[in-house]
Amino acid sequence: MTDLSSSSVSEDNHETASQSSHWLAILILWGLLIAWSLLRSPIPSVNEPHYLCKARHFWDPTWCANDFFLTSSNPHWVYYFTVGWMTQFLSLGTTALIARLASLLIFATGWIRMTRALLPHRLAPFLSLSVFLLLQAVVNFSGEWVIGGTESKVFSYGLGFWSLGCFLNRRWNAAGVLMGLAIAFHPLVGIWLTGCLVLGAVPVLYQHRTELRSIAKRALVPLALLVLASLPGMIPALGIIFDSASPADRFAGDYLQVFFRLKHHLDPMQFKPLNYIVYLGLMILSVAGYQRLRNGGERIEGWRLLLGLMFASALVAFIGILIGLRFTEPNEMPALALRAKLLKFYPFRLYDMMVPVFFSLIIAAMTVRWASRASKTTLALFSAAIFLLGMSFPFVDRNPSRLPNERLSDWYEACEWARTETPPETLFATPRSGWAFKWYSHRAEYVTFKDCPQDARGILEWNERLTVMADWRTASYEDSFISREELARLRELTGAEYLIARHAYLFDSEPVFENEFYRIDRLPEPKVVPVPSARRSDSQAASFR
Repeated sequence: MTDLSSSSVSEDNHETASQSSHWLAILILWGLLIAWSLLRSPIPSVNEPHYLCKARHFWDPTWCANDFFLTSSNPHWVYYFTVGWMTQFLSLGTTALIARLASLLIFATGWIRMTRALLPHRLAPFLSLSVFLLLQAVVNFSGEWVIGGTESKVFSYGLGFWSLGCFLNRRWNAAGVLMGLAIAFHPLVGIWLTGCLVLGAVPVLYQHRTELRSIAKRALVPLALLVLASLPGMIPALGIIFDSASPADRFAGDYLQVFFRLKHHLDPMQFKPLNYIVYLGLMILSVAGYQRLRNGGERIEGWRLLLGLMFASALVAFIGILIGLRFTEPNEMPALALRAKLLKFYPFRLYDMMVPVFFSLIIAAMTVRWASRASKTTLALFSAAIFLLGMSFPFVDRNPSRLPNERLSDWYEACEWARTETPPETLFATPRSGWAFKWYSHRAEYVTFKDCPQDARGILEWNERLTVMADWRTASYEDSFISREELARLRELTGAEYLIARHAYLFDSEPVFENEFYRIDRLPEPKVVPVPSARRSDSQAASFR
């Protein structure tokens, strides 16, 4: 009896120690991700004003009520819902910090679950994450990143990796719920993960083809859970895809999105040749490493599934390259409307992510295998060295405004004047070099290049507003002298009450605010009450054909 009791106590202590070790690993990984995020992408990062201003307006439509971007469609509904409520009693900066902490905790948990399903070694998650972050710092294929500021895809990738870990450990129901939540937070990320996982699992399923009926029955509940969990994000996304815009407007919106606003993510002809070479090299090295693991007698089924996922993402990317391949200008491409519509679904996104993910896991596996006699301290120091190497690389998001420090200080001062000296409903016309105006001023702006809606009508409205501002600047700035009549004309065109401009021109009026780099002018009342919306016709959409 004593022996049995002692054995039971020993097992309980072992399980408790294992759980403590697991949570300690998550906390350490979380700490590394927080350090990487805050040091390389200070708040607000490049996309946080875009996401969090939208989230605040989602919960309080009176905030910047005249900003047309904020009143446009809500493609990331779940993110706005789960994060935006904090903006009602916390600052945007504090909300960004809390959202980063939450998303990075989910990502750390997901990375641990996925890695340990393949590699039981305690240091494997830290080593693989350090390699992954190093790759994120030095190369990408289509501009995809994950650890930086807060946005919906950080939650989505974390939940997706967590789901993969559960899937590899045969926890089917948990895997279904987590992948459904990944889709809900970011439908494109989640759907590409799900679709490529299914495609990558085909070779594994073929080996178990005699059990397909049994596998299909076991998959019914997880699949139902996945669909249910994804609905809060999928329904708004489908509403945007199948909106009531005319075919001409949809085509024009797709064209502007793929070949103008997001061409650095969606047009394969814009990607650097070096990116193609590096990613092909990473895939070759990954396959070579996989073969070494396979020949070494490692448990290989989980690795085979992840390899299939990487190859499935590569297949999608290759099809995307064929769709975007051209030897002429975009508007002269055959079947342009169809090709633009397909490219707007980010066919390169998952490939951009899964190649470095799989490569980093292979490197961790090979290192752990080759260094089996090395102490844990040596492996920990090696992981830390790789992490610090990645941290040392220059990163453009350390200054997302792209403005020199002295000019950035003057920009903050102008935004603060707008916040404190104008009514909350005021509409501003801002310069092309402006940065996060809504974030700092809490005032609406007529248009900014960064804040592009995702529905067809919104994209066309955005493009027309950019055209209105560009045409006014061309006509008014040509002689470097801005008359009162030209200022009145701007208010008539846009409905804006104030103009923020650089101190590069002479004005026929006294500014209400000025510093070394910027001035703010109150625009004279127009003779006709303006309607601050675009003056677009269907002929504009037809002009893209």
